[in-house]
Amino acid sequence: MSRAYTLQLKQSLRRTVVVDDGVRSSIELLDVLPRPAMAELLRARLRAAGFEDAEDGTLVRVEADGVRVAVDPDARTVTARAQDEAELELEAEATVRTYEETKDRDAARGRARLDAQLEAEAREAEGALKAEVAARLEARLGDLRGELDRLGNEVVADALERRAAQLGRVTAVSRDGATGEITIKVEL
Repeated sequence: MSRAYTLQLKQSLRRTVVVDDGVRSSIELLDVLPRPAMAELLRARLRAAGFEDAEDGTLVRVEADGVRVAVDPDARTVTARAQDEAELELEAEATVRTYEETKDRDAARGRARLDAQLEAEAREAEGALKAEVAARLEARLGDLRGELDRLGNEVVADALERRAAQLGRVTAVSRDGATGEITIKVEL
């Protein structure tokens, strides 16, 4: 007669999960001046807004919430990236009833079920971290879009002033920050 056993199984999983998410968009500018001149005006406005020059020619700013914003004035693109990581330490336990003849096989099956359970929990934790990073990035994009639209309007206004100066002597300039309206008087 076979002897019955009760096996207490315990498995653990330790893993570092790194999540990275990003989005790229374009900056729309009216080409009042040649593209290189418009790019230089955009660079100047971005520097004034706290962006710093990077080695690859982009201007970069890291926000308080960790979102990294990179603007390429030449290509007129903006890339926002967010990254986070978490240390997972998961444990699972199971009780397996078995007999002498099948205890090794039943123990292996029990450990495999625990491993599958831990992997599912790790995927769930990674999914939650991805959702958190995506939400943080989405929240930042609203503020960022407004700021970049404002900077784009200022760049176009700067370009209009330069273009007006090429046409004649600028006698007066007035800007309405609320509406974005600009009036330039030029004496030809």
